[in-house]
Amino acid sequence: MMDVNEDPHANDAVFVELWREALPAEATSARCVVSLCNSVVWSRQWWTGADGAEHQERVKPSLRTAASKARWRESGPGKGAWILLKGEFDGHTMTFTREHSTRTYWGDHPGAPFEPPAQGEEIRPSDDTWRDEMTGGWYPRDDEHWPDWLPRESTTVHPKLNTEAPLTGRLAELATSEPWSSWIPELDRRLAEWVAKRPEIVRELIEEGPDAHARQAILENIPIEFAHWAQPDGNDALAEQADGILNELIDLRLTGVTV
Repeated sequence: MMDVNEDPHANDAVFVELWREALPAEATSARCVVSLCNSVVWSRQWWTGADGAEHQERVKPSLRTAASKARWRESGPGKGAWILLKGEFDGHTMTFTREHSTRTYWGDHPGAPFEPPAQGEEIRPSDDTWRDEMTGGWYPRDDEHWPDWLPRESTTVHPKLNTEAPLTGRLAELATSEPWSSWIPELDRRLAEWVAKRPEIVRELIEEGPDAHARQAILENIPIEFAHWAQPDGNDALAEQADGILNELIDLRLTGVTV
């Protein structure tokens, strides 16, 4: 299989190959949506067989990964990266279109992903997450490419981590000797940096506790990146140890924080 590059037409050929492999042989028509925001992917596909029944399922990981890579390879100064990939299959031909400004609402509610959920239900991605998408990444959006539906400035006040709380217990003990005397501050810095890019997750960390999706996302990413930084040759044991220490750091930084 070809890899994606800067050429959308070439990338379409990759998408076609991957989607054909993933669709059931009995599919006579299909459509798919791959929505991307702030390095997270939401996807669905709907296909119809000869009996006329429509089936809904997630897009296979291979196509999601290719789409995620392709949008950054195709991004550019000012315009940023596209945030939506739509695929259509008429039984013979597959076509893909990219959109830079269409908002999506992730979930399983009626009308998803193009209609918002019922009033009072959580909207994902939030305005703040979309704002991070538009201002971060390889190429932030300029005014010409900023979507009309997204305010430039946030009006939401998010709780912040307690970065002033001193280390206690095992963290304080480990921090008295090398290498953890320098490694714990590095983990702490990476945690603060992660949250600064996603300020809305502090509320989730508090309200949902140890099983929060946000906590799991932190623990699935930072320890591996940290271990590679600390020991470039790779060390799974160090990543596991960093996972436990980072978990304690999260608890410490949430001390006294309220929503």
